Amino acid sequence: MDNDLQVGMSSDILKLELKKDGSIYESRTTSMSPGEFDTVRTFVMNKSREICQDIYDGKIDISPFRKGALTACTYCEYKSVCQFDPSMKTDKYRDRRYHLLTSQRRARWMEMLIRTLRRSREAVIVT
Repeated sequence: MDNDLQVGMSSDILKLELKKDGSIYESRTTSMSPGEFDTVRTFVMNKSREICQDIYDGKIDISPFRKGALTACTYCEYKSVCQFDPSMKTDKYRDRRYHLLTSQRRARWMEMLIRTLRRSREAVIVT
């Protein structure tokens, strides 16, 4: 992507820096390796297929996210027809917590993706 990146310099486009030998400083990048990217891509494709199949099967549960006071309902164009009511026991928000991916969390996250893909019959895992 960054055709102007030179050895010993950092990229203006990507968060990475090349060592003098041309390899990437792992501690100074948030980029994924090709294997990690393939794992994430495969996971996303499988999850997309799963969601599409659920929609095709008529599974369209109403379960908007909530992060603190912010909810998916805040700007939703379908509020008038949705009928989501958080005061009802059957209607629940999906609480979301977001964390920065430290190197440890990133490693655990990748392990979780790989375990999930291994359980999937259709997955092809590139590591």
